[in-house]
Amino acid sequence: MKYKFAQGSLQLSFFIVLSIGIIVAAIYYSRVDEQLQERYASVANEMNEQIQTLIDEKKEAILLLALSVSNNPDIKQGLKVNDSSYLQLDQFTTILEKNTFLKNIWFQIINKNGDSFYRSWTKKRGDKISLARLDIASMLKKPEIKSAISTGKFDITFKAMVPIYDGEEFLGIFEVIAKFNSIATKLENKGISSVFLVDQSYKKQLTKAFTQRFIQNYYVANLNVKEKHLKILENNAIEKQTQMKNEFFIDHDKYFLITYFPLPDIKNKPMGHFFLFKPLQDISVIDIYESRNEFFIYVTFLSILLLVIIRYIASIHLTQKIKQINTQLEEKVSTKNSELIKQGLFLQSVMDGVSNSVVVIDKDYNVKMMNKMAQKMTDYSLSSKGPNKCYKISHHLEAPCSSKHHTCPHSEVFTTGKINKVIHEHYTKNGQTQFIEITATPLHNENGEVEAIVELGHDITDHLLIHEQLEQQKNRLDHQAHHDALTGLPNRVLFIDRVSQAIKLAKRDKSKIAVLFIDLDRFKEINDTLGHSVGDKVLIEIAERLENNIRQADTVARLGGDEFTIILSNIKHASSVMKIAQKLVETLADKIISGENELYVTASIGISLYPDDGDNTELLLRNADSAMYQAKNEGRNNYQFYTQEMTEQAFERALLEKNLRRAIEKDEFTLFYQPQYNGRNNEIIGMEALLRWQHPEMGLVSPAKFVPIAEESGMIAAIGWQVIIKVIKQLNEWTAKDYCQGRLSINLSVKQIQQADFIDKILASLKEYQYNPQHIQFEVTESYIMTDPERAISTLQQLKDLNFTISIDDFGTGYSSLSYLKRLPVDELKIDQSFVRDVPGDEEDEAIVRSVISLAKSLNLQVIAEGVETKEQQNFLLAEHCENLQGYLFHRPASAEQISKLLEKRKQDYSDQDEKK
Repeated sequence: MKYKFAQGSLQLSFFIVLSIGIIVAAIYYSRVDEQLQERYASVANEMNEQIQTLIDEKKEAILLLALSVSNNPDIKQGLKVNDSSYLQLDQFTTILEKNTFLKNIWFQIINKNGDSFYRSWTKKRGDKISLARLDIASMLKKPEIKSAISTGKFDITFKAMVPIYDGEEFLGIFEVIAKFNSIATKLENKGISSVFLVDQSYKKQLTKAFTQRFIQNYYVANLNVKEKHLKILENNAIEKQTQMKNEFFIDHDKYFLITYFPLPDIKNKPMGHFFLFKPLQDISVIDIYESRNEFFIYVTFLSILLLVIIRYIASIHLTQKIKQINTQLEEKVSTKNSELIKQGLFLQSVMDGVSNSVVVIDKDYNVKMMNKMAQKMTDYSLSSKGPNKCYKISHHLEAPCSSKHHTCPHSEVFTTGKINKVIHEHYTKNGQTQFIEITATPLHNENGEVEAIVELGHDITDHLLIHEQLEQQKNRLDHQAHHDALTGLPNRVLFIDRVSQAIKLAKRDKSKIAVLFIDLDRFKEINDTLGHSVGDKVLIEIAERLENNIRQADTVARLGGDEFTIILSNIKHASSVMKIAQKLVETLADKIISGENELYVTASIGISLYPDDGDNTELLLRNADSAMYQAKNEGRNNYQFYTQEMTEQAFERALLEKNLRRAIEKDEFTLFYQPQYNGRNNEIIGMEALLRWQHPEMGLVSPAKFVPIAEESGMIAAIGWQVIIKVIKQLNEWTAKDYCQGRLSINLSVKQIQQADFIDKILASLKEYQYNPQHIQFEVTESYIMTDPERAISTLQQLKDLNFTISIDDFGTGYSSLSYLKRLPVDELKIDQSFVRDVPGDEEDEAIVRSVISLAKSLNLQVIAEGVETKEQQNFLLAEHCENLQGYLFHRPASAEQISKLLEKRKQDYSDQDEKK
């Protein structure tokens, strides 16, 4: 009876234990499903974050690219003169394709009138694009930086638009357009396939869709889309999936996790529907299943323990069956041990199937289990002889890791009982470095004590390498956005920021700063004559000289073209700025060797001081610019400090330039003529045509005021042709009256003679006006000849072949080479008035004048001296055998009417003399 009661109690107890186990297992397995859903939701969220990050990065990259390229001086110059040949963007997209991650990039430039000025994908130009695109029309009204994603007739694209300014002048819009294909490719590289769809509401708008692919009226935007993914979307109803709330679903047939990323338009209406596919096999869930298996083992052990206890209690009442029960119990234990061994083998096989390394370590650092990936990474297999210490296996050390740069997760987990993550640097058998992310998880015993740890190792070497490359690329783009591409100096953006910072420091320290505005004198002549490649080399040399002659704490920047700026901080006295400016003037004036050319470039420097001349960046820069123009007015190759008078002069200069353009249109220029004499017999040997401006309100404007502005603005070429035509007409008039005595001299500007059609225009004038070229003498400056001697020789020879005579004006002020002078087809050297002014008396000027006269005689050239104002100067020049003279001593410049009267009187005097004879 007792046996049956005990047996019934045992069966009841067993049933209760089993029921509890089943209930607990069911609850836990339900939790496993929840954990799987949480894991999938986490992966889906990471996928959405990745595409959002890629979209944000590309938007930023496109905007940075637009900001950087829009500041290109060639683009500004091209827009100014409405000539797209200045642009060098056709090969730029190819360079981007080869050297950066930016693929499928297009450029567009719109001028300030809303016309398409340049498109990188077509030769089409000049259409009124502002009528077709509201965003462009809006930006023309209010220029500002814009960055957006939109769908057009070709595709869904990134767009970045940046206004183009030259100083404060708005020139147009620079637009960068990019597709989403690079984002799809990057996702593919991360193991994520994608389908980029444009909302069905845009189907009518996509008249020239790039891929020509639509599914269920949704446009397929990416090129790397896979057919199996499109099939999944078609089978699951696209419109339904675009409205799913869980943001992901599992396709169990194809074994994919699919997440949905919506892309709204500017009105928050759907524009893009991005579906991301990740194979379920690539999502690590081993820890969930391991936890489930561990729970199963714990439940099994617990059940066995409870049954043993129950059986032990029952054995008190069944002493007569003790042996039988013990035998049965031993058999059951044996069976369970066999099952555990099998489960251990199964657990090992599961661990070996994990792609990451898995290692189980006890509290004495002994490795109890490790999977095949761990053995492969450490090149080590567990030895039955032991000891298998973890630090010896992974790092070949004789003691546990203790470095603060190489912390051991073992002691941390055993101390805190919490999961710990570290990154360790391992070395492979062949000496390569691996970076392993180790996640150490505690294993607790039935008392809640940490019995061992499980280390999950993930190789992140490639991930760190990609991260480093992206960081380098970001730094490169940041550098390009803030530095000049040619010289490597800070550009305008960075310069303005540094001026602002310098002002803040100066305000705090109660010190001063100086802003130097540097403009190279006649640099455009080098570009026009020797080409931009030589000009670029000169700019690089100038940049190096500037950097080498300032303090390390100061900043040199290139604003564009031949304009440089310098910030001098912590200035105590203006005298220190003067010393630096003078040093820069002298350094920049040294010759520059470029191939066979010896080039001389000087600089005009304007200086403004904080806080004396302004308390903000814009004011200091503007005032330094005004001072620079004053330096140019003072003869170039010098420096000037800012004064209020300079601001007034700057306004006057701007007004004068505006009036000068009107003067060309209304032909307000007139000519004065200054006779040239034989100093011995007082005979007129020729005339020099001198330009004057008869302004309707200001009266007669001095050439010293408007000629420099005309040269700098390029208007001098147009004025020069008006002068030539006026002189030709005057020559024909005087020839008809038999007034002509000698030649009429015309000064040619550098820009005029450098025009490609200069000789063609001269030939056209000969044909139209039928004048005698022997009566015309062209005067060219010595500096023009030495800028490009070979080209000058060629051009002057063509004039010589047409029977014109050539005179070198201002001789002695340049750097003429005797070897070139011998080859020049010139007829006359003109001694500059700066050397005549102080003779006799100045020994240096006397020596220069004698040298020029002697040189002219030895080369069988005529020589004439200008600026003769005193009888002493005349006597000195005649004594040195220079008979041809010009200056106030003989006759001041006069109008054509006054000169006509002079010539008529001389003609009459000669006639009277002939009659007397």
